[in-house]
Amino acid sequence: MSSEFPVCRLFYMALNKHLKHKHAVRNLEERGIILKMASGGINVRTKPCPITGCSYAGKRLDRHVTHEHPEFSRDEAHQVMARLKHSVALQLLHDLRETNPIIGMATSLDIENEEEYLLIWCTLHPSPPHTELH
Repeated sequence: MSSEFPVCRLFYMALNKHLKHKHAVRNLEERGIILKMASGGINVRTKPCPITGCSYAGKRLDRHVTHEHPEFSRDEAHQVMARLKHSVALQLLHDLRETNPIIGMATSLDIENEEEYLLIWCTLHPSPPHTELH
């Protein structure tokens, strides 16, 4: 079964190999998070409910969203969970970047804007990347 790769938005059968060889993702923790993102394996079961006004904080968020929020169709509930998983994965990548790992991170999924990206890039590289000025 192929998975959509969050970095280049294509589908790959051997995602781990693609990460290593095409994107030079050498940091094992970063690679693990990205692989979990692609497969939907980010654990959000114990996260609080992301629905505004809901105070649920239990052990089965997936079951809670589908059973306790009838205002959402099954597809909408799935989308809520997918957005939460994506958000949690980005936070995990951000937290990893904050530790300044010995093996540097190759992706920038967790970087919110171009200014932050350029700041991090310039810290790691002697000359700035080519960017178009508007």
